[in-house]
Amino acid sequence: MNSEDKENIFLHQPEFIEEDPRAGWPANSGFHVDAAENYQRHTILFPPEIVRGKRVLDLGCCNGATGAWVLSNGADFYCGVEVQEQFADGARDALRKYYPQDHWSIVCSPVEQFLESCHERYDLVIAAGVLYAFEDQIKILRAIAAVANRVVIESIHPKSMIVEQYLNDSTKKRLLQSGEYRRYIETAAFIELGKQGMVVPGDNRVMVYSGTRPSMGAVITIICDCGFDVVRGVNPKLKSELPHLFSPVRRFGLQFVRTGEAKNRSHGLASSLEAEPGTVTIGKWQ
Repeated sequence: MNSEDKENIFLHQPEFIEEDPRAGWPANSGFHVDAAENYQRHTILFPPEIVRGKRVLDLGCCNGATGAWVLSNGADFYCGVEVQEQFADGARDALRKYYPQDHWSIVCSPVEQFLESCHERYDLVIAAGVLYAFEDQIKILRAIAAVANRVVIESIHPKSMIVEQYLNDSTKKRLLQSGEYRRYIETAAFIELGKQGMVVPGDNRVMVYSGTRPSMGAVITIICDCGFDVVRGVNPKLKSELPHLFSPVRRFGLQFVRTGEAKNRSHGLASSLEAEPGTVTIGKWQ
């Protein structure tokens, strides 16, 4: 066993992988969960030096895997917020096997409701894979920033600014791979409206709904206007070490540190698509 395997808690606490519904997703789905990738992703997004001795809030904690990571790396306290009761119960069951119960809490609640009633500030607030669940991105990002000294955001890039139905496959591929497109998708501040998907309890099931997805540039603009600076190098490292998960056509990860007072200015962020009204549907991952 190499040194990395010895440090990888997801190998030694397998519940946090085995009970994650995304572990059953195909490798080409964009977010297949396994112990090695989870370790690498957590090491980059939440290195031990930013969690040791800290109070951590995890919004949309799913089965509590990030709680296991931060507690095993010396976090003083972990609070996970999860709206889906089955995931919240699973997180409690797994965490109590390994960590004293006075060091963690799992709250079953909508994230917006939790933040509205939150009257304390956390050293680190994590919002990983949840932003596209919210309608008002400016409101939710400001609410996250209000309770944080440090913020980690992981989300999905907007699908594209290209009207794909009018382009053939070779043209789309050339545009998506171009340096100009990649620079644009990572820097322009806009919010895309359209079909989104969110994992739900069950056998490889996802909830499909009409929602919003902020660009990386939009997240940076909003969080930095709340008195934070972006930590350089996090997203490039994710793209370099986990290119199948993080790229301008997949996911991005950002870390922010509070440095000053909020600017409190209004934002005129553009929307790239018109939202289509429709009902929420539940289906298997395709």
